[in-house]
Amino acid sequence: MNFEELKKKALELKDKVVVEWKKAIEAWAESMAKSSLTLKTNEEISSFVDKSAQKTFTDQKTAEVSIFDKKTIIIFAESNTDFFKELMYILPILSAKSFTASVPIKIVDTKVEWLNLQNFNLTVSPTMIVFQNLTELKRIESKENIIKLVKSVNLDINKSIEAL
Repeated sequence: MNFEELKKKALELKDKVVVEWKKAIEAWAESMAKSSLTLKTNEEISSFVDKSAQKTFTDQKTAEVSIFDKKTIIIFAESNTDFFKELMYILPILSAKSFTASVPIKIVDTKVEWLNLQNFNLTVSPTMIVFQNLTELKRIESKENIIKLVKSVNLDINKSIEAL
């Protein structure tokens, strides 16, 4: 086998790998859209936002009242976009950052017919909305800004969100 034949064979293999990789990413995106990471009904969205309600605890010994502000994060994205496929790489990082701050994170596919986009004033996809005390605290619009949050060295997702 001479160099030209070897080069041709390598390019053919590379093309096969690229095709198979794209198939794997698309299959993952479809399975993610069906997974528990994705909110599938308005009721699920509502109950997830309800998790951002403020919590109060009373110490039984001192009767001191402690108030905890809770947050939740929802990423709204269209399932047929490259960004939704890139969530395969992004979501583990965001999940780790949000887990360290006890902030749950979920995804909503904006291509579904049951979702009323006006309820969330969505004009840009993707959009990340942070809820606190049942209301919108912060909105991060566009793929670029969400990627900035992912690439931030800071593991405290709350500080990273405030910085954007």
